[in-house]
Amino acid sequence: AHSLYPTVRYASCLLAENGFVVYGLDFPGHGASPGKKGLLSGAQDLIQDGIAVAKVAMEEAESSGEDGNKLPLFFVGSSMGGAIALTVADSLPEGSVNGVIMLAPMLSLKVGSSARAALGVLSSLPVLSSLPLIPHSATDSTKQYRDAERRAECDRNTMTNKSGLRPISAYTCIEVTEQIQERFARIKVPFLCMVAEEDVVVDNTKVDELMKLA
Repeated sequence: AHSLYPTVRYASCLLAENGFVVYGLDFPGHGASPGKKGLLSGAQDLIQDGIAVAKVAMEEAESSGEDGNKLPLFFVGSSMGGAIALTVADSLPEGSVNGVIMLAPMLSLKVGSSARAALGVLSSLPVLSSLPLIPHSATDSTKQYRDAERRAECDRNTMTNKSGLRPISAYTCIEVTEQIQERFARIKVPFLCMVAEEDVVVDNTKVDELMKLA
């Protein structure tokens, strides 16, 4: 997804309408950013891109507050963006981020050891790693909304990658979820985690574990 995808845009607009300054991030290959569509080159690249944007927002927060007080800084992330937001917040010095809001965060993926190993091999092959070989339906509008108007908006969105998932991108998603799970017990930043009981896109099995360990 990207910063103008309906599930993200609705949250951004709601915050902006209530007086918040909102920065939307399109990772390389997503939304309006350049790069091969849907390509994620690795977990560390995602985290470093997230940190770079966070630093811009932190500088803005430092200079935009009234009476010399900096504005509070919050991260908001949906699906994989939720996992990235929490990882980035944990990677910054303690106290840099006031809180993280995760909307149906992808904190885990149901991928067996054999599939993970196969994706690891495919991701290491220069020719195959970036080909859209893996069918996926995460952006299927019928899985996003019941409301017909919002489903139609998803279908009209031309910035979304609707082709197959690239092996290196799939492996990157696995890496991100594994890395955030390793951080569960040391998470100190305040967070709000919102999940839907009937969500069929994201695996919510690790949400309770995060709540207990953090």
